[in-house]
Amino acid sequence: MDKITFDKNGNFVVRESKFINYIVGFTFLALLFGVLVTRGFEVRQDTTDFYFIYVSFSAGAILCFIKGARKRASITINLTGIYYQGTLVTNWENFLTAFIRQESYTVRDGVSDRFKIVVEYSDTIKGGNFLYPMPTSGTQDKSEYQIITAISHFSGKNLSYEIFD
Repeated sequence: MDKITFDKNGNFVVRESKFINYIVGFTFLALLFGVLVTRGFEVRQDTTDFYFIYVSFSAGAILCFIKGARKRASITINLTGIYYQGTLVTNWENFLTAFIRQESYTVRDGVSDRFKIVVEYSDTIKGGNFLYPMPTSGTQDKSEYQIITAISHFSGKNLSYEIFD
C-alpha cells in the first residue's frame, strides 16, 4: 500500500507535477538554445524551415511552464466523494468500486502509458450501475496506486491494485 498525503483540509488532491513539467520545459529551452547555437544565432528570411523548429520548441517550453505553474486539481478525493476536474463523479453512498485500467493502443498511437482510474457507481435516478473512467497522465504528482489507496481510505472498502486491460 502506497503512502498517501492529505492537504490542510483533509483532501487527497492529484495535480500536475511541477518538477516534471519544469524539467521538460527547460529541456525544450535547451534544445531551442542548441539549435540557435548551431545556426550561429542566424535568423534569416531564407531559413523558414527553422522557424517551425523555433516555434515548436518555444511553444513546448511555454506549455510545460504553464502546466507546472497551475494549481488546478485533476482528481480530488475527500469525505464527500470523488471529484474529477472539479465535478463530483460519485458520493460514497453510491460508490461501488474502483480499479486501474490500462487502455490498449497501437504503435501508431505513440508510446505512452494509457492508465485510467475507473470508478463504478450506482445512480438511482438513471437506474443502474455506471463506469466513469478518469484518465491519468504521466506528469501527475500522485501514482495510480496512491489514488486507489486514497479511494480505499475514504470509502472503507478494500480495493484491488491489479491492473485490468
